[in-house]
Amino acid sequence: GCVPCDMMAPILEELQMSLKEKCTILFTDVRIYQVLSARYQISNIPTQVFFDREGIEVFRHTGFFSKEEILDKLAELGVD
Repeated sequence: GCVPCDMMAPILEELQMSLKEKCTILFTDVRIYQVLSARYQISNIPTQVFFDREGIEVFRHTGFFSKEEILDKLAELGVD
């Protein structure tokens, strides 16, 4: 499969639990849910897409994204 995706899975699971009161984190396999890859124009994996409360995309990153980088980006976006 996707080595960076596999490396990120436990990070996203941990953040999903620790941040569940502040934001929603979803890990989706776009190879299975191809409609999502088309809808959000994802052509490379892993891709992380951040949305605001209104569902507007506010940030996108492709490639491995560490726990620290994710937390820094969330803080920058107002999730603390």
